[in-house]
Parts: sequence; structure tokens; C-alpha cells
Amino acid sequence: MSEENRSKDLEQPVTSSNAPGNGPLHKRYQPEQEPPRKKHPVLKAIGRFFLLVIFIIVSLAMTFVYSMWHEYSRTTSAGGEAVRVTIPKGATSRDVARILQQDGIVRYEYPFLVKLYLSEYRGRIRYGTYQLTNTMSLEDILKIITSTGNELTLSIPEGYTIARIGQKLEEEGVMTAAEFTQAMEKAAADFAYASILPSKDKVFYQLEGYAYPSTYYLTEDITGEGLADKILAEFKMRFTGTRQDQAKAKNMSVEEVLIRASMVQMETQKENEFPIIAQIIQNRLDKKMKLQFDSTVVYAVTNGLYGKDQVLYSDLKYDSPYNTYLYEGLPPGPICSPSLKAIDAVLNPEPNNFLFFQEDATKDDGSNLFFETYEEHEAASKTAEKAPTAASTQAEPAQEETAAQEAGESDKEKEQEKK
Repeated sequence: MSEENRSKDLEQPVTSSNAPGNGPLHKRYQPEQEPPRKKHPVLKAIGRFFLLVIFIIVSLAMTFVYSMWHEYSRTTSAGGEAVRVTIPKGATSRDVARILQQDGIVRYEYPFLVKLYLSEYRGRIRYGTYQLTNTMSLEDILKIITSTGNELTLSIPEGYTIARIGQKLEEEGVMTAAEFTQAMEKAAADFAYASILPSKDKVFYQLEGYAYPSTYYLTEDITGEGLADKILAEFKMRFTGTRQDQAKAKNMSVEEVLIRASMVQMETQKENEFPIIAQIIQNRLDKKMKLQFDSTVVYAVTNGLYGKDQVLYSDLKYDSPYNTYLYEGLPPGPICSPSLKAIDAVLNPEPNNFLFFQEDATKDDGSNLFFETYEEHEAASKTAEKAPTAASTQAEPAQEETAAQEAGESDKEKEQEKK
């Protein structure tokens, strides 16, 4: 082999084809690849378990954060149960947060503290006793506990009268009954609906029915005039333009709507019966029948304080323009402060042909039975008299007849007149 060829061989790169030992013997020395190992089933289960735990923890954390954010950002304070909360003198912000949580006013301390620190109320919490509710927004809570100490709430129940509100105010030590009732009398002159109010000599209070039933937050130095302005402003806000338009469409003034709604409110404990009774009022008026509502008699006899369990025959003869057993048509004014549901029932009555109704003695749950004819009403009354109920077992004066009996006689005469 020439030097030139030898030199070319040396320069030629080594490949798999010309490498020494190329052939079957060379393949024996190549390392074999191991097959992929399978994970043990137990290890797989443990991994999945830890993933599930992590998922649950993250979900709970997100729920918790969302719940705290919802409490922090909520702005409405609708309804709720009233709770009296006492903040002792010297209490820190954290103490107040803990007290509110223990009393069920807030769910978490932290959102309250953040809201406090980032608000204008920081450092302004006053010690004292407050009436709060368990659905209040944090903003409303802070407004109350940073205002004058010992601020309380006044709850006016649906169906209360001006006289009963005054009585409640005096019992709770807010003001005397006379201060409130006199303030309501004075407020009538400048009230928005002054032109449609009944004259003073025909009613107990010209603004009866306008003291809107709600919960009011009062300062320690509230006056009768201040409270009157507050509750009358609430009524004007609630009796919206839509309701005013509905009243006009029925050719009713606001006063007439309240008169009817107040009777509806006092004649049944069941809100689902409001629209039915609202229509019964119209049905009886259309037939020129006396309304004969017991509630109007009780209002007249008690000067608006109610508290009378049974209307007797002697009560029916009580001479008052409110007595719908003696006088035809509607009473001269409302007999209580009705709820919005009672008002809306008058504006949207349920069409029916009923003329009579009476309490369902069988159910004894405050619900009523309704009838189109006096005969049906009388038959149901006799059945109810036979049924042993708590009401029927109570002793009654021997010389007295009940209002139901008198109503039956009067209605029977009206039926005979039609024939």
C-alpha cells in the first residue's frame, strides 16, 4: 500500500460500518433499555387523596374569603331580628368586633375591623346600649354605634295606631305619649296630603294611617316633632308614584286607600286574605250594605288603643262615625297604620262575589271562611257554635249578644229587603 493510500485511510472518519468489531459480536455490548416502571396503586391513591385535600382546602378558603367580602361590601339592611347590644366603656375596636360577633350582629370580626379602619368612623365608637339587627350592613352598624350613645330603635308594628305608638314610646321611656300625639296633630297642617285629610272634629287624629310601620333609629334627644317628621317622610317615600297612579285609576284618594287598607289589616291575620277582604269591602259598598266590620267598632270604643278581645251587642250601639254597624259607607278615617301589603291589596283586590266572612273556628289559626250568601254564612256560624274551641269555652256575660249575632240579623234584614 502506497504512502498516499495509507494516509487517506488514516484521514477517513470511523463509522459504524468500518469500526473495528463491527458485527454481531459488537451488539452484545450495547446496554439494554429498562421498561418504564409502573406506579404502585397505593402511591396513586395517596397522590389522588392529597390532590383532593388540596382542592377542598382551596375551595373552603375561597368560600371563606367570599363570605367575608360579601359581609364587607353588603349595603342593605332589610328586616332582621332586633338585638340589644351593649358596648362597655373603654372597649377597644377589637372588643367591639368580638361583642358584635358574639351577639350575632356580624359573622366575622375582620371585615368589621377593616371597614372601621378604612372609614370616617375610626376612633368614634361610643359606649352605650344600642338596638341593632342581625341583617344590618356594616355601614349602618357603624353609623349607629358612632352617633350619640345609648341610641335605640323604635319598631312600629303593622296595624298600630297613633295612640298605641304614643303608648309604646312612653313605656320604653323615649318620650311621653302626649308629646308624640300632639306633634302628630300639629304635623297635619303642613303634611303633603293635608288637602285630603278629614276635618279634626270627625276623627281622633287627622294623620291616622300615615305613621308608617317600620323600624326607626332614634337619637337620645329625639323630640316629638322630629319623630313625626321622620315617620311621615317614610310614608311619603313608600307610597310611591306607581301607587298614587293606581289609586287615581280607581278614583280613590290616598286617604280612602288607607281607610280601606286599615280595615283589611285589622280584619285578618293572613296576608293572603288581604286581596279577598279588599274586594269584599267593595262588594258590600256596591250593594249599599253596611260594612259591619268589628275592627271599626273596637277602634271607636277604645279610642284607637284596641286591646278588646270581644265585641258585644252593647258595643254595636256605640255612637261613633267609625261604627260601621250604625253608619253606612267607609269610616271617616283609617283605623290603624296599614302595611304595604294591605295597601297593595286595596289597589289590586282579588275579584270575587263574597259578601260575608268569619273566622275559621275549625282551623283556629286566624284564617277566615268566605261566603256569597247570608244563608251560607249563617249555616257556618251554627256549625262553629257547636264546635268546642278555646274561644267558645270562655264564659260570656249572660245578658250580652255577640257582634256576629247582631250582624247576622242586620244582614238578614238587608237580604229580605232585596227580595
